[in-house]
Amino acid sequence: MSSKIKITTNAFAITKVPTREYFMYDVVFNPPVDQRNKKIQLVHHLQNVVAPQIFNPRLVYDGQAIAYSPGQLNLGGNSGATFTINLGRTTQAEPGSRGAYQIRLNLTNSAPIVPRFVFIMMTSLLSS
Repeated sequence: MSSKIKITTNAFAITKVPTREYFMYDVVFNPPVDQRNKKIQLVHHLQNVVAPQIFNPRLVYDGQAIAYSPGQLNLGGNSGATFTINLGRTTQAEPGSRGAYQIRLNLTNSAPIVPRFVFIMMTSLLSS
């Protein structure tokens, strides 16, 4: 006897092979943020308003805990950095100030996504 179940994944279709290496970053909020839309709004504000010079080109953010960057971010020679932002400000906020959120980005230990490996994977999947 079989029954139908609904499965939801955190995935997206690859419609074009990347031309650059992508690096994966953990994204942590303090204070913690539960709402996915709020997280997206905060990361968008960080990379488009507060620190666009660091996030050029922009991150691809999953709305939860992972972001991908087409190239390693320039975080002053470090593998991670903490940014303090407030949605009402165009510059970094003081830690602990009213309405401030800290966003911590840490480069993960996973290997970068390399274009030729994506091509090999796609070719292998299509031929199966």
